[in-house]
Amino acid sequence: MAKACINHQGTIAITQCFQCHRPICSMCVTDTPHGKFCSTECSIKYLDYKKRFPDEKKKGSPALRKLVGTTVIVIAALIGIHILHAWVGIEAVGKVDIIGKLFGSKPKELLEQGLKEGGKVVEDAKDAIKKK
Repeated sequence: MAKACINHQGTIAITQCFQCHRPICSMCVTDTPHGKFCSTECSIKYLDYKKRFPDEKKKGSPALRKLVGTTVIVIAALIGIHILHAWVGIEAVGKVDIIGKLFGSKPKELLEQGLKEGGKVVEDAKDAIKKK
């Protein structure tokens, strides 16, 4: 159902005021470069609001922001899959563990091996640091 104008109840509204959002007909529209208003008062209120709270310009293109955001999500997902497979030991995600396939790392096995050898891995790391 179409809304009626706030000033002319028998007339169908063609738009709404840009400031107060009340429905207005073509006879009531105050058209400005900033939008369509129901009165000069609403137009002045809108301009005053814009002066007090200017819009901050967004930097960068929306397409670039979407690309970067998607890339970050994909990388985070790949790291999460690798952690589930290599560190937690969930073999079901091993088929999609791209990081594990590329680098062939098995941190859980290395950690267990280090613990079994009584901390030898830690001692080897300390020796390597001292040599530098």
